[in-house]
Amino acid sequence: MLTDPYLTTLVNICIVLLATIGLLIYRYAFPKKKINLFFLLIIISIIPILSLFREGTFNAGDLRVHTAQFMDFYYNIQEGNILPQWAGDLCGGYGCPVYEIEYILPYYLASLFHFVGFSFLTSLKLVLAFSFIASGITMFVWAKEEFGEVSGFTAAIFYLFAPYHLIDLHFRASIGEVLSFVFIPLLFLFCKRLTETKKVKYFFLESLTVLCILLSHSSTALITIPLTILYGIVIWLRVKNKNILLLLLPSFSVFYGILLSTYYWLPALHDVQYTWWRFTTYGDFKPLWEYIYSPIAYGFLFQGHQGEYRLIIGYPQLLAIFVAIFLLFQNKIDKKLKLFLIFLLVCFFFLFFMLLSESNFIWQHITILHTFITVWRLLVPISFITAAIAGIAIKNTSKPILIILICYVTINSTILNWANRKMVPQLTYPFITTDAIYTEYFEPGKPEFLTEFNKHLSEFDEIIANPPSQPIQFLSGNGKFTQIKRTPISHEYILQVTSNSVLRENTDYFPGWQVKANNIKIPINYEEKKNDSFGKITFELNKGLYLIDINFTDTVLRGFAKAVSIVSLTCGICFLLIIRIKNSKKEIYLK
Repeated sequence: MLTDPYLTTLVNICIVLLATIGLLIYRYAFPKKKINLFFLLIIISIIPILSLFREGTFNAGDLRVHTAQFMDFYYNIQEGNILPQWAGDLCGGYGCPVYEIEYILPYYLASLFHFVGFSFLTSLKLVLAFSFIASGITMFVWAKEEFGEVSGFTAAIFYLFAPYHLIDLHFRASIGEVLSFVFIPLLFLFCKRLTETKKVKYFFLESLTVLCILLSHSSTALITIPLTILYGIVIWLRVKNKNILLLLLPSFSVFYGILLSTYYWLPALHDVQYTWWRFTTYGDFKPLWEYIYSPIAYGFLFQGHQGEYRLIIGYPQLLAIFVAIFLLFQNKIDKKLKLFLIFLLVCFFFLFFMLLSESNFIWQHITILHTFITVWRLLVPISFITAAIAGIAIKNTSKPILIILICYVTINSTILNWANRKMVPQLTYPFITTDAIYTEYFEPGKPEFLTEFNKHLSEFDEIIANPPSQPIQFLSGNGKFTQIKRTPISHEYILQVTSNSVLRENTDYFPGWQVKANNIKIPINYEEKKNDSFGKITFELNKGLYLIDINFTDTVLRGFAKAVSIVSLTCGICFLLIIRIKNSKKEIYLK
């Protein structure tokens, strides 16, 4: 009997054969009818995602973690927290600011699927599936406009079947990175149209795309946004009527998108210092050959037998680069695309260099790059760049059969990677997550916090396996409590304290939490070390009857960041309304 991985591969091979036979029959039956490449691309992109919907979750990767985080995210939405920051049920049941540090757009999209009736796990699988299909569509739309329909189709195939794209989809289940593949081509598309036309709608569409990619995966955005601005310069050099406004428009649009997303990235940049993320650093450099060849299954499997990733750039992708360089030296590249190809090649070799340990000095001196943690996340923009290069290279091929063969090989050479190797039952226990000690509160400059962090790190399994049995408890003194309300960011109790007491509310402290007793704010001692209370909300009360309100509120910085985003959004809407009124029924341009 075939085991699950072999059976899944066999099913994928059969589907490919049936699709191929169906296409040949259609071509034979309607020899004069042109095949719609857009619909063909959608059909092709559906095949690798079918295995996502096997029952259960992935045996490896982060899909289980994302399911737990999404469950809590949706609970926040249900409670009216439309901008969730705090995951109250995660991190061993003590809560943590997952949504302030991690990406959130995938969870918003998954919430739509769950709202109409899909399970939490299926909703995330649908986000992965639709993101994969949509990434091929957006790549096709941009590349078709830049290179032509056939070259655009080829570029989309190279983009969809880039090894790292499939690793993200089926092995890592990095839902934010998979979603970011959708927005990279849109960044380039709207940048191109904005520079060429000066139309207001493309200014705001570019800004909206910047916002989306930042909310999808900030590390990917950190690299692709500067590349987009440089691409705008390339487009500017191609237009006939050059002026400084055309050159600056993409930068202005990107800046506006960054302003819209201030509520997300500014608190994250500041507050990350209070989490264990401040102790992480970039790394995991691979030798050059590991980006060239996978030693598993004769080079065609991108995950090792121990679950390790084989992070190759891709054989067709590398071949496309060598062909493009050859054509460039032979002066066979279209004059309109020559500068763009040079730009792409420079970007590729620079990013490839950044994958190697020889680039360590650059990573060391640019602090913000440390957020990558693993340097091979650069393979996301590299996948886009190599696909674009393939689109340019294929323009010099006049033989349709050769183009078909190239696309067919590119697709089928990755067939072993169209599924996670094994599915396991979905975990329903929401506290089981690798974020169990996500938010031990660290105060920069105090070494004892790191000591306590390491202590709790050694007790990791015990923490996640033993969530708190009650929401609040007396560390000293006596009394009793009645819980009135508990949402992710608001806890309310009636406390009858019969003697002076020290109490612990079983929530990890983080800037923004405050305790009020009878509407009077009282101090929180998060450094209390008795009874394993370090980092937890701890406070003192004298004898008496109290209404206790414990709320997660905006810090000054968070309030400022939200205000910037709201003002920016308001100004943008007002601007659109004004110019729409003045230019009714006319296309609006920036002058």
